[in-house]
Amino acid sequence: MISRQINRLKPDLVIIHWVGSATLSLGDIARVEAPLIWRMTDEWIYNGTMHFEGDDVLQRSRGVPKSLEWSKDPSVTWLDRLVITNKMRRRTLFGNVVAPSSWLAERAMGSRVLKDSNIHEIPNPTDVDLFHPYRLSESQRDLTNFGSYVSTHPITPLNRNDKSLLRLVFISASDVWDPRKGFADVLKVVGELENRGRNVMVNVVGGDLDVSIPLHLKPFFSFRGSLPPNEVAEFLRNSDGLIAPSRQEGLPQAGLEALASGVPVIALRGTAFEDVVQHRVTGYLAEPRSAVSLLDAVTWLYAQDREQVSAKCREVALSNFAPGVVVKQYLELANDILRRG
Repeated sequence: MISRQINRLKPDLVIIHWVGSATLSLGDIARVEAPLIWRMTDEWIYNGTMHFEGDDVLQRSRGVPKSLEWSKDPSVTWLDRLVITNKMRRRTLFGNVVAPSSWLAERAMGSRVLKDSNIHEIPNPTDVDLFHPYRLSESQRDLTNFGSYVSTHPITPLNRNDKSLLRLVFISASDVWDPRKGFADVLKVVGELENRGRNVMVNVVGGDLDVSIPLHLKPFFSFRGSLPPNEVAEFLRNSDGLIAPSRQEGLPQAGLEALASGVPVIALRGTAFEDVVQHRVTGYLAEPRSAVSLLDAVTWLYAQDREQVSAKCREVALSNFAPGVVVKQYLELANDILRRG
């Protein structure tokens, strides 16, 4: 059992980061002798089997009306009941929980499993050395072919105030058609921009290389597939904005990486992006389920002094999401837990 290996190390404290794919069972974790900090990446810790709940599904651990016995609710599967019961029996394991966003913290505090836990908000860090604004000395690139490397041409640096073309990036670690990601709304926005004669290019990073979209929109999209972090960083720093109408994220890492790259973020209100985006300063928070509001966000971006917005994005990333800033918060939490015994 992994708990035996952990106990042999005699740690002062253990941070549980990810226990998927049968890495650790709750029973094995209960045998760890050191104090625990659970770091949430999604909603699994207080849900049944789901990592995120769909918009149209009752929360399997927290959303069932108080007048209804959750264990008898028909929307809760037998497996969910089993998992939730096991978690509720072992609630003492979840004494100290870290949520990377206020959105996730609020949902956790309202859950049956974590209602008595100490929930702390500490954001995810982002690599501000890898993700940073474009610099002339880094590489030679033909920026007219967004994303391609060349070695024989002088650099043509990105002019963020060139309003003739808006370069956007959409990032999805999973299928771009995952309903949580909002790619269908991006298609609607680009279609309307085409009708208005706007010149826009959307690079889609992650997911499949071959994605079926309406034929008349294909010239405005480039599907890049999965890329290593250094290439994602290149795409971001040579774009004008990240468009991310995602409805559910623990704390959107792509948003943090965009800010560190000096790139504003277009996202939705009522999501974890509210902890990332300062509305009309480092991006735009559109209304959820509104392609019109998302279009307003892109229109806002067209009108900005992009160099000024870029500098503010980088400043916010360094102040809030740099590794040193986040590590300090974890050390303070760890010391506090150890002092309390």
